[in-house]
Amino acid sequence: MFGVTLWEMFTYGQEPWVGLNGSQILHKIDKEGEQLPRPEDCPQDIYNVMLQCWAHKPEDRPTFLALRDFLLEAQPTDMRALQDFEEPDKLLIQMNDIITVIE
Repeated sequence: MFGVTLWEMFTYGQEPWVGLNGSQILHKIDKEGEQLPRPEDCPQDIYNVMLQCWAHKPEDRPTFLALRDFLLEAQPTDMRALQDFEEPDKLLIQMNDIITVIE
């Protein structure tokens, strides 16, 4: 479930497996080996975590402690603006601008 939640976050709320019911989704996953694709704005290391979360064997999935530790260290450095931002005396940002985060 957490892997799908991450996927939804990086697709900005898209619905996974849209139009399919629960049994159809399970068939695609279990019988066809289908996985959700990497979202366009998702870093590869985050997608790798999603793939780990979707492992068929529960013992192959990361624990929440491991997920927490990973996410605390894996902060994206590039982000895409989802909307325009314009305020007096502030940097102008236009939708789809790539913003590099520097700590």
